[in-house]
Amino acid sequence: MNSVIKLSFGQVLLLGKSLAEVVIDEGVEVNKRMIHNLHLALATHLKAPFRVLLNKENSYSFSYEAQRAFGNMSQFQSIAMLAKTSSGELSAKVKSQVSESCAEFGIFKSRSLALNWLQRDYPYTGTAIAS
Repeated sequence: MNSVIKLSFGQVLLLGKSLAEVVIDEGVEVNKRMIHNLHLALATHLKAPFRVLLNKENSYSFSYEAQRAFGNMSQFQSIAMLAKTSSGELSAKVKSQVSESCAEFGIFKSRSLALNWLQRDYPYTGTAIAS
């Protein structure tokens, strides 16, 4: 699959039928409208439930409303955040606490670990934090 959807604030890499990686552009403040556009892109190109890697390779921020909208999207099965720095990890932990979704949530310092976690076959409920 491995095609790319370009959005005004970043890109979505389609990695499988229900798997995508989201990369937000440097310096963006993600708002609720952007989350709506992201959800439309995922719903158009992926089969629900979605498994999403949110790559924190760039420095960006989420408005509170955007965090809640992202965390409350019902079509997520799993969300993995790639946070290679301690500030990125702290930001990811805050985002996980704002979420009211029943989606599984993991924080990883390695892209390969995050993708392995998203692609696992066994059920898992809760939060994962891995180095």
